[in-house]
Amino acid sequence: TSSSSSQHFISLQLGKMGLPSNQKGGEIAARVVFYSEIALNIISLALMARPKHFLATFIPKATEDLGLVDKYFGPGGQAFLFWWGTLLVVLSYGEARALISFNNTALAVIMEALLLGDLLHAAAAWYLARAVGGWTAGNLTGLVLAFFLAGWRIYWLAVQYKYNLKGGGVSGKNE
Repeated sequence: TSSSSSQHFISLQLGKMGLPSNQKGGEIAARVVFYSEIALNIISLALMARPKHFLATFIPKATEDLGLVDKYFGPGGQAFLFWWGTLLVVLSYGEARALISFNNTALAVIMEALLLGDLLHAAAAWYLARAVGGWTAGNLTGLVLAFFLAGWRIYWLAVQYKYNLKGGGVSGKNE
């Protein structure tokens, strides 16, 4: 069956990674988290189809008064959201491509970039909350996800650099 073929393929790829057996469960869990992140990005992109409603989740009381979206984001807010969505597509594609190919050298570079993005996202969430007068469900959800993903990225990168990507990713094991 295709399920057993997929499991066999994944087992072969994990075997090539040179991880000790006690680290393989963590590798699988991290990959599940990263694939889930891609799914959440797709959901976010779908929600961005209604830009004012999406932006309203980041402004206190804006869900009751969509006019507040224009007050805080101005006429360029929806265009900015389109730009952000475009960037999200590109980042998600790179992450998915590296995950699917089991190219941990490429995935490490992407995870480092996304980790930096997680930290910047946390700073931006704090700045946005101050600018709009408080925290919202949308802003808090983004902040919690940023810290959650940052934790998984740090764990995954630490394991990779310890066992797989010695010498800055030039071990040849995952190229």
